[in-house]
Amino acid sequence: MKCKALFILLFLPICTSAQNLVPNGSFEEYEECPNMLSQINLVLGWDSILNSADYYNSCSELVSVPNNSEAFQYAFNGSGYVGLYTYNYPPEIFYREVFGTTLLQPLEIGVTYYFSFRLNKGDKSTNQKSSNNLGIKFLTEIPLNAEDLIDNSCHWKIDSICYDTLNWNLIKGQFTADEAYEKLCVGNFFDNEHTQTDGPGTIWDRRAYYLIDDFRISVDSAFAWPVLIAEIATLDFEVFPTVTSGSPISLKGNGSFKLALYDIRGRKLLGDLNVRSETRLDISTFDNGLYLLFIENENGLSRCFKIIKNSRL
Repeated sequence: MKCKALFILLFLPICTSAQNLVPNGSFEEYEECPNMLSQINLVLGWDSILNSADYYNSCSELVSVPNNSEAFQYAFNGSGYVGLYTYNYPPEIFYREVFGTTLLQPLEIGVTYYFSFRLNKGDKSTNQKSSNNLGIKFLTEIPLNAEDLIDNSCHWKIDSICYDTLNWNLIKGQFTADEAYEKLCVGNFFDNEHTQTDGPGTIWDRRAYYLIDDFRISVDSAFAWPVLIAEIATLDFEVFPTVTSGSPISLKGNGSFKLALYDIRGRKLLGDLNVRSETRLDISTFDNGLYLLFIENENGLSRCFKIIKNSRL
């Protein structure tokens, strides 16, 4: 499946009465406010399975929303979300994080279930790598040795690499139960040899880190696969790289478009430049930091991209 960037505008409540088999799917309810990383166990209904994923909530000062050590991102729904590593650099240091939950009721054999969650890539300086293979695995029980879960198999995974650090991407799929599974595990269940990665790899610690919010599993596809107005018509546009030491950024789209570049304080640095099809953006003279690039085509469709300049890369 493709990891499609979505510019989130408005959620349409199609079937809010359908049952979500995942408890606390938006990670809003917690035992106590987190005060450090590796506290997924504080989220009611969820726990760490292998190593320890992270829990972020706006109630916290140290692992806050939107600004924390791994990303600057508001929650898709409410005030909390979960983060985990899917790949660690250098590859000789093998590391995975898997978290999971007990479903509200076991899956029924032969029944098709629909699932979705929101995905966003961590954008801080130590998380410049991206990877594929984030997926889900259903179990009847958790193995005594959690490392046995990393066996190059799962029930469903994202085959493509997701690069989007700005938007909450809608990731969805379906699964027909072949056993009465009671447990759900989330993570990258594949070793480095079977995981595709992209991004810098240097003496600095470069890892692939992703945020997850709004997890749903249901027999009702309308509930599990929520529709967004923005999904009806989106701007197909390529920006690469979004993390640069100063090299030019390639911009490519169909037809004419205009662009504007802002700094994190909202000051317009480049404004309403009219371009056709393809161009390159030079930010080599700009200071290190985060920038927002707004693209709008001739039909009024728009996208926003985060651009990070770090001359130390």
